[in-house]
Amino acid sequence: MTRELKVTLSTGAVLAVGILTVGAVVAHERLGGWAGASYQARLWYIGHVPPLFWPSEPFTPEAWRRAPLETRYRFAKSLVASGRLRGLSPDEVGTLLGATIPADSGRWLTPLRRVGFQNLWWVLILEFDEGRVKSARRDIAWLDR
Repeated sequence: MTRELKVTLSTGAVLAVGILTVGAVVAHERLGGWAGASYQARLWYIGHVPPLFWPSEPFTPEAWRRAPLETRYRFAKSLVASGRLRGLSPDEVGTLLGATIPADSGRWLTPLRRVGFQNLWWVLILEFDEGRVKSARRDIAWLDR
């Protein structure tokens, strides 16, 4: 009697493993060792792969304000992709997101989801230039929370 082992890998998982492998080899060359390369590969994975699999919901100001802090990541993809924040003043962003943003902000961030590694969080980062949002993106950052 023979048994076949069927393993199904999603395209995303295969892509992630391939990219991690290439990234680790490049980091090994740059950092001069596998310990540093392994650490860099883990940070790259944490920073890039999980958002690919996040559930996504359309952003609305009401849903954003009602959502607990730990679940706002669900709205971040549609909010950033829509370009809705680009060109807004800090006051306009504050009204949209229900937050207080200093008028002289060059950069502002709000937590989206805990990564699960010390105080590392997924955050929404807004970059301001001349009092207007120049860019909006998701990233990871250390927060004291």
